[in-house]
Amino acid sequence: MRILLLGPQGSGKGTQAKRIAAEYGLPHIATGDILRAAISEQTELGRRVAPILAQGQLVPDELTIELIRERLAGADAFILDGLGAEVERCASCAASTRTGWSSASPATPKAKL
Repeated sequence: MRILLLGPQGSGKGTQAKRIAAEYGLPHIATGDILRAAISEQTELGRRVAPILAQGQLVPDELTIELIRERLAGADAFILDGLGAEVERCASCAASTRTGWSSASPATPKAKL
């Protein structure tokens, strides 16, 4: 199962992702964690992202999607949060990874997930 949580900062994506991850035993992947890990590990993408964040700027969609694609390579099940609500970014991310995304609204019964 692949779940992508969308919403603006502070909307509860991380909180819900942790709950869903615990309930279904799925890994919770947060975009911020991916960025910090790439910088810490001094990967090529991490070296490109570090100065952008050091200046307090947002990481461009292309780099964010590249980092996510790299992290999700070969993953069959996960919950991804932290993309924000930018439709183009989310659509590009979903299109660049394998198919089979799950979607849900707050009214979706557990049985549907």
